[in-house]
Amino acid sequence: MTADFQRRLRRIGEQRSLRNHPLHRELVEGALSPAALRSWVTSEFALASSELRADAPETLEAWLDLAQAVGEDRAATLLGERTLPAVGEACGLLLESMQAATPLDAISGSLTDLFLAERLAESAASFEKHHGWVDPKARTALADLGQRADRRASAALDFVEAHATTDGLRGGCVAALEQRFEIHRSVFDAVSKANAHLRLSGAAQRRADPVDGRPMVVLPERAVRLNPSGDEILTLCDGSRSALDVASELQNRHPEVARLEEDVHAFLSEMEGLGVLERRVSSS
Repeated sequence: MTADFQRRLRRIGEQRSLRNHPLHRELVEGALSPAALRSWVTSEFALASSELRADAPETLEAWLDLAQAVGEDRAATLLGERTLPAVGEACGLLLESMQAATPLDAISGSLTDLFLAERLAESAASFEKHHGWVDPKARTALADLGQRADRRASAALDFVEAHATTDGLRGGCVAALEQRFEIHRSVFDAVSKANAHLRLSGAAQRRADPVDGRPMVVLPERAVRLNPSGDEILTLCDGSRSALDVASELQNRHPEVARLEEDVHAFLSEMEGLGVLERRVSSS
């Protein structure tokens, strides 16, 4: 591998690394709520489980240890019961891209590991500084994950060096790495969005339908009729709760409904798209 090509790959990582993402910066600064922290861990687990690495069993076990350390249920994490819908979609896209990729491109995409250990080290330092409630085992799990990332990155670089011998092959490697970073970023975007606080948009007014009394939201360009569940969800969107908080509250109210949180997130996303809800990122 030429020095210029290595520098090109590293420059992509420096520009697109999730160390620069607002979610990671909030984590480092201690600004994430416990619910958001748990959502970050379960999302990282979902990503790791989709990347089909050679050390997957040990890596996934370390993420499960971390999930337990931040108060998440291991079994629920393993089964994806806490995975945000948008995160699940991103992981599906990742699996599809890997199945369609050449082995060289798939390995090149895994070079995101070059920049993972440093991010996890910053996360561990944040746990120690800002999140005293987190089990100290979290730092052990993060250190283990970082060491594994370093080993995988070294092996991936060796593979790419041996086989990316033409400009065309190198171009494919670059595209694969850029795509992998974009998928990872979409996962972090989803967690950030779920951590934003929710409120009825300024243009929306809640009313009862004058004909049958059913709840509805009136916007300048449309009226959105609600069923009782939708009305209950919107009642909680008063600006003091995040999407994660709303989903958790509804699940607590209706424990008999399986995977209700997933449906709540989907509904909130739909209401945002219609202009019923607006989001502001929590400052706490």
